[in-house]
Amino acid sequence: MEKKAWALIALLGGILLIVGVFLPWVKALDPSNPTLPAVEKSAWDAADVIAISGSIMVLLGALAVWGFDALRSMVPVGGLLALVEAIAVYKAPITTEAVYGIWVFIVGAIIALIATIGIISTKK
Repeated sequence: MEKKAWALIALLGGILLIVGVFLPWVKALDPSNPTLPAVEKSAWDAADVIAISGSIMVLLGALAVWGFDALRSMVPVGGLLALVEAIAVYKAPITTEAVYGIWVFIVGAIIALIATIGIISTKK
């Protein structure tokens, strides 16, 4: 496949990541809960920032590869960041109705990482 086709696949992964950020998994564990330790509250608040950052990196990296054939490293860095964050949050105790959101996010990160292999392996 061509590099632009792989970039479109990475774009699909980025879109799934952006959609996944707004599903209820990020807020499933309430950081205002008084029984949580302060470290866990701050880590959960950082989950929003890390998830959004990884999603935006994948999305912008895919657009840059598709349009300008530049910034190829943003897709794998954002995808890995998003996948590590999703796995870390998945291990946290979240409600069952919020689990579908984490799976959308994980699938988006995996699609972005698969597309990265295609982007890197194709020649100009």
